[in-house]
Amino acid sequence: MTALRPCVTSETASKFGVNWGELLKQTKILYKERTKLLATYKEEAENALNNYGFELGLSINSRHYPELFWQPQVPIEDTPLLFGNGVISAQSKILTGLSRGGVYRRHYKFSEPSRPIRITVLNLCEVGLDDFIQKLKERLKSYKFESLFVTKSQL
Repeated sequence: MTALRPCVTSETASKFGVNWGELLKQTKILYKERTKLLATYKEEAENALNNYGFELGLSINSRHYPELFWQPQVPIEDTPLLFGNGVISAQSKILTGLSRGGVYRRHYKFSEPSRPIRITVLNLCEVGLDDFIQKLKERLKSYKFESLFVTKSQL
């Protein structure tokens, strides 16, 4: 199910009824504020770690110390995944793999096809989600999964 998580990108924003530029503007933390937050977080981490005898030092990053960071031989998005009916597709093409082969194996909790997947959608952008929810229901049904969308009043 993790593979089905919605991912809002410049290419997919219109599918969610979101203006990409406006979304970026609303989610951007100004440099001054970000710097202040990072300093606060570092101070909190130092205080918490000091209780256990740890000290924070300079950070090590992959740009300056690439030999300290493992890199997969195949980029993650190109990792081959096995779907149902022996279909193999790249991680970046999960929906294509599911459409062609279906799921490889159902989780034991959903081994009974009539058991619905309970879903709650958090509307953080105050946009209409009816079309998105309908398309998600249809997509899950095409993979032979029933879905039940739980509303705020049912929580």
